[in-house]
Amino acid sequence: MLAFAATGTVLWWCTSFPAVWMFAHVATVMFLMFGLAEWYGKRRFWLVGLMFASAALSRFPSILAVLPMLYWTWSSDRAKSWRNVTQFIVGFAPLLIAQVAYNYVRWGSPLDIGFTIFYHEDVNMGSPVGSPFGIAHIPFNLYSWIFLSPQFYTDFPWIRPFGFGVALTFTSPALALAFLARRGVESTVLWSSTALVAIPALLYFTNGFEQFGMRHTLDFMPFLFCLMARGLDRNPNLLAFVLLASSTVANAYGVWYSWAYQAFTVVPR
Repeated sequence: MLAFAATGTVLWWCTSFPAVWMFAHVATVMFLMFGLAEWYGKRRFWLVGLMFASAALSRFPSILAVLPMLYWTWSSDRAKSWRNVTQFIVGFAPLLIAQVAYNYVRWGSPLDIGFTIFYHEDVNMGSPVGSPFGIAHIPFNLYSWIFLSPQFYTDFPWIRPFGFGVALTFTSPALALAFLARRGVESTVLWSSTALVAIPALLYFTNGFEQFGMRHTLDFMPFLFCLMARGLDRNPNLLAFVLLASSTVANAYGVWYSWAYQAFTVVPR
């Protein structure tokens, strides 16, 4: 699982390029992993809240995972439920308040972190009016996550990724192990966190553009890591390890291709 987390997703590709959009994903994954490690470790709930707030300040969609985490915090120890929730909020709230104030100073809105302004000024895929989020964008984003394959050629290199990315089906097939996790409060919280954080990405007007893999999925990837670990623990068979290995190979190819052919504009030239 450690090898998969490091090399089996688009996280590897994002760490390879010094673009601020990619760094935001790397930071989000780091903070969410720290928060989950604390949850599975000493459970200092103020620290869990602080890590989730830091993740949200890096990539705002991850803030939606706070609701399931608060429920998990409350239900983990009924005798100390409200104290634990209070500690979580104490760690989470200060950064959130600071972010809301900062947004208001920058954009004149407490909730907009710049997505709308970017959408209005994007001459390629945006619009001068309206919202960057809409139901009409869901079909393309779902297609991108599940079906968008690389291009295949008869000459070298035989496999060439699209600039719009490559679906999780091809870059991280081992994510299927998450579906083998045992049902219970833990899996419900982790799946709920995944689904809630995925909503803004599914509604967004672009799937991430100029990327290998699907970088927007990194906002909820740490929750899938935990589910995968549970699934792998239940089914440590050959197929599982084949899926893990193939995920690493696919992402290694994506990193190599991007550097070798300067395939995306985020690659330094």
